[in-house]
Amino acid sequence: QNPGTQEEPFQHIQYAIDYIFNLEIENATIKISEGEYFENLDINFYNENLRNLIIEPDVNFNTVIINGNYDGSVISILGNDEEVCSIAITGMTIMNSDNNMYSSGIYAKELDVEVYDCTIMECNMFIRLIGDYRDFKATINNNNFFQQTSAEEAIYIEKYNSEITISENTLNGDGGVIAAEYGIYIENSSNLNIAQNVISDYSDYTDAAIHIEESSRIVISDNDMFYCKDAISL
Repeated sequence: QNPGTQEEPFQHIQYAIDYIFNLEIENATIKISEGEYFENLDINFYNENLRNLIIEPDVNFNTVIINGNYDGSVISILGNDEEVCSIAITGMTIMNSDNNMYSSGIYAKELDVEVYDCTIMECNMFIRLIGDYRDFKATINNNNFFQQTSAEEAIYIEKYNSEITISENTLNGDGGVIAAEYGIYIENSSNLNIAQNVISDYSDYTDAAIHIEESSRIVISDNDMFYCKDAISL
């Protein structure tokens, strides 16, 4: 195992994650070298010193592929009960979760989340965020989502209550094994801005581009939605 220096970087992303969580630091950035990594990443902020983590390519965007090899969620993240933590994931391709009910490209629970400039494909769900009604923030910006492998929601957000922005993404519900059910599904959340997304091919049965359930203070503007049974369902 390499020591994790720039000259001899860790060979696995999970090794880097485990290493920084053992340090007495609050902020860290993991830079990933170009290549395809067959890993399922487990990131757990619970009872740890680290509060803010960035994961990004070391040089060029979209030269890093994290391939979950059809085994659970590709990236799973658990926050901290006592303090709000944050994670930012940017500029990479995330693919191949399995098809279990809650498996996702990115599954995150109880923390601030930023996902931007990523491609997420061939997953049961692309992004699933679960809060606990605390003021967690989420930004999902300028990502491409396609070839979903189940009829679950593409982006699912539940119990997030502060400054949630879903913008400038492209979601295509067609092309997977099974046509996906909803493009964006919001439940028990508030303070959302859904803007300038392109959402297409959510056209079967009860499907809609955007579904809102028991949520409030939501602004939906300037989205292109086509080949969907409904644009918005409540």
